[in-house]
Amino acid sequence: MINKFEINLHQHEIYKTNNMSFTQTNIMDSKWNNWKEETNLIYDALMNCVSLYKKEYNPIWPSKYGFESIRIKKYLPDELQKDKIFSILFISG
Repeated sequence: MINKFEINLHQHEIYKTNNMSFTQTNIMDSKWNNWKEETNLIYDALMNCVSLYKKEYNPIWPSKYGFESIRIKKYLPDELQKDKIFSILFISG
């Protein structure tokens, strides 16, 4: 997934704030049909975790719930961290 993210630069959205800069791809965006396999794998794993959690904590699980879109993000060094070379790639959902 990291390699796929890195080579699909046309899918990147760039964000810059006072605290951080990052680029991301929303792999659930209907424009990007090349992420369907990864989206299904992540969604299935997430739903499995939700199912296990609901079995254990059912009384406090809401009857209606939703998820944010699954995104891959890469944080970039910025002026605040110019001496630190790093990037973090993670999936948020």
